[in-house]
Amino acid sequence: MKKLFLSLAVILSYSISAQTTLPPSGSLYIQNYTPHYVGYVIWKSNLGSPATGCTPNLEARNISNDLMMLKPTINASTPREANYESNMNTGFTTNPTFPDTPLIERVNINANFNPPYNTGPTTIIELFSGVTTWAGMKIGITNTSGVNIGGYYFLGASCGTSTIVTDFSAYTNPAVNASYFAFGGADWAVFF
Repeated sequence: MKKLFLSLAVILSYSISAQTTLPPSGSLYIQNYTPHYVGYVIWKSNLGSPATGCTPNLEARNISNDLMMLKPTINASTPREANYESNMNTGFTTNPTFPDTPLIERVNINANFNPPYNTGPTTIIELFSGVTTWAGMKIGITNTSGVNIGGYYFLGASCGTSTIVTDFSAYTNPAVNASYFAFGGADWAVFF
């Protein structure tokens, strides 16, 4: 019986540690359990190449170069959900499985804001999506009246460091809580 419990403990501890390692990275799922809008900019980077500044870097935004906004929760147990596939090109069109997903309308490559790619899917975004992983997000929280009540916050990994920001514990009195983790071959950002 002790061997069974020990084996179970080893398997569980391995599973838990595997879930917190970033990035895997397939899709990026975002869940909003808060009564507020969660605005974000998401990006993919080549984190395996810190000597090059982790290029290529792809940064997704809305058409006005601002945060994409995920609506408030439907109710306390049903979040608004967004999904972005590994190929960032798929974010230019509505996702029928996750209809609340804010569209990617603009992609800046390697922090070059002029010219952005804002005409829809391109072969360069598809190519760069294949050599990058979801790396992080910048977040702003807005109430239902459109007033900014928190942010900017950061979740994810930075180029050249093994430190991964997985929650808002470094911020004083954040407007919401969040958890960023890897599970099932995908990255997850959950706001609550």
